[in-house]
Amino acid sequence: MDGALVQTNEGPLSGRVFYVRNGHRHWADIEWINENFPGYPGSVSLISSSIVEAFLPGQPTSRDWSASRSTPGSIRSVRDAREAVATIARGRGVEIGGGSSPFPVPLSTIVTHADVYPYEKLVDLRYEGQNVCDIVRPEIVTDFTSLSPIADGTLDFFIACHVIEHSRNPILSIKLALDKLRPGGQLILVVPEISKTFDRNRVLTNLDHLIEDYYNPSAARDEDHFRDFFANAEGFYSESDGPFEAFWRSKLAEDYSIHFHTWTHDSFLEMLSWLRDNVFDFSAVWSCDVVGDGIEFYVNIEK
Repeated sequence: MDGALVQTNEGPLSGRVFYVRNGHRHWADIEWINENFPGYPGSVSLISSSIVEAFLPGQPTSRDWSASRSTPGSIRSVRDAREAVATIARGRGVEIGGGSSPFPVPLSTIVTHADVYPYEKLVDLRYEGQNVCDIVRPEIVTDFTSLSPIADGTLDFFIACHVIEHSRNPILSIKLALDKLRPGGQLILVVPEISKTFDRNRVLTNLDHLIEDYYNPSAARDEDHFRDFFANAEGFYSESDGPFEAFWRSKLAEDYSIHFHTWTHDSFLEMLSWLRDNVFDFSAVWSCDVVGDGIEFYVNIEK
């Protein structure tokens, strides 16, 4: 069955078409299927849910965008942009924070998954509608401000999708990730845009603030971040939660995962320009602003 299209009509994976190979199942979209399996739907094998679930969850299938990333207007959807930002990734890499939605890096790559939580904790923390059988089991437990035990200069790519906003020190996180890459390696970031999320009523984080977080991180600055988030992010505090000061301090004590910083596409590129001049002289940047009805922008930094 290796290298085949399969589907089940039972259980939580019902209705989805998967490409199965090397012990993994890869959720396949219709465009990729038509490009690679012209006999569809006759090429799909209908099998039991237990067999499909026995395959480990892997990245979704993705199309090759390497020849069209520079074509204006060719990237029109979130799926297009996610495929495009990672399309030239090759070799071995790490994705941090994949959860139940691993990134569409080419199937020819070898991906190791990392997360701040072990698998059992991810299962406990799953949100409504998230299927346990979709959650990727992390092989490395680490966070984006340490990245231990990944050795420097060992990766061809590093992926962090909706992760960097959870970093207290994003400039340090980017530097550490670049350290892990071989020359020519790629750091692939997907970042929420301030006006498209619950951050829309917060103040855009300016470059001076990000630089200060890099050079002078402190517990006092963390307190400021938590106070700002719960005061201004939509839907995270109401008067029914009790006194505001006690509430945000309780969230700080439990190390609740907040958006520490906010960006637009332009302000993120401004941060990268400063970082390139002052912290890490990387080779190139490819980026794509928010597309369609998406909430995120896309950055590929080449070491």
